[in-house]
Amino acid sequence: MLLLSLFFLPESMSTGALKTAAVYICATRQHIGKSSVCMGAVSGLKRRFRNVGFMKPVGQRHEFVDGNRVDSDVCLIKECFGLTDHYRNMSPVVIHPSYTRDLYAGSDYLNRLAEEKSRNQEKIVNAFENIRKEKDFTVVEGTGHTGVGSVIGFSNAQVAAMLDIPMVVVANGGFGRTFDELHVAVEYARSAGADVRGVIINKVQPSKRDEVKDFLETSFLQQMGLENMGIIPYGDLLDSPTMKDFEDLFKTKLLAGENHRFQHYKDIQIVATGLRRFIEKLGSGLYDNAAFVTHASRADIVLGFISHSRVYEKRTGERFPGCLIVAGQDIGSAGGGNITKEFPHVMSAIRLADAPVLYVETTVYEVMKEINNNVSKLDAQDKKRNEAAIDLYESHINFDKLIR
Repeated sequence: MLLLSLFFLPESMSTGALKTAAVYICATRQHIGKSSVCMGAVSGLKRRFRNVGFMKPVGQRHEFVDGNRVDSDVCLIKECFGLTDHYRNMSPVVIHPSYTRDLYAGSDYLNRLAEEKSRNQEKIVNAFENIRKEKDFTVVEGTGHTGVGSVIGFSNAQVAAMLDIPMVVVANGGFGRTFDELHVAVEYARSAGADVRGVIINKVQPSKRDEVKDFLETSFLQQMGLENMGIIPYGDLLDSPTMKDFEDLFKTKLLAGENHRFQHYKDIQIVATGLRRFIEKLGSGLYDNAAFVTHASRADIVLGFISHSRVYEKRTGERFPGCLIVAGQDIGSAGGGNITKEFPHVMSAIRLADAPVLYVETTVYEVMKEINNNVSKLDAQDKKRNEAAIDLYESHINFDKLIR
């Protein structure tokens, strides 16, 4: 019973006195597009209110700012919208990879859990009070699905209940799976005392929008007593990776073309053909926004890509919008695939070119697998993607219902 009591807030610890104009946005699972929803929400609210606040009470993916861990989404939204609140209030608690393991280590973990919970609760409540006190409306972003954070006593649902602000749940478009995931998320949130007001359905194919809307409103929302707060169509650019995404994914840096980190690629193509066929493919105009992946032993393909990029730029006056990812493992012998060691003449050509080329020390198979499994994230420096996200999401959120 002692352990359970750590994870549920007694009525005496409720922060109902803090109740204010705010919304808590969480999702049915990870990589749903919750941050994009928050971008659109903050933008739309700033058109309706003079002072809009934002915070993420419990973060995971983070950056270091002045030596302190700050949630990456907080950095993104603070920079994009020029928000002036201090990072310590916008991102009061950040869970780093070893946090939970360290918290539960040793025989005295129950006492440590209780002490840490008390500290974190004070941080979150004080941060929210500092953010909201001079704001007309505050957007609070959760982490992952409604239950994330339960292991430390601060799931999204528990935090929303603690701060006494209504919750909106974001789910990806569909029918059966969407219904099932929403049902689990909403029921858990309500069991934790959260006031779930509505849902936003994200990444809906335009041709299916009306069908999804009708199904959602006549089935799930009526059964659960919830509002439809937005149906967001699928946006191609938002899921199109950039070289910066690839750098972050593979923890490496571009060999050349650093000024084009935020070019977006709509297609991923493996190059296993001969040079002539590859050059014909490049010249067809059908793959201008493609990221090509080839093995590091294919010096002919690398040089062919660089040559085509130069010809394209000379002919059109614009940079060729494709990129090249070179994969290969260093096995200590010729032909192993370490392009930086085995092909100095190719490396010289790469560094003299302005075409984006990335070397990844792994197999072509692993590169393709990682890219296919990766979800591109918003980045404060990627102005094009951020503007696309704001325009798309703001225009499809029902703000009348959101702020009611």
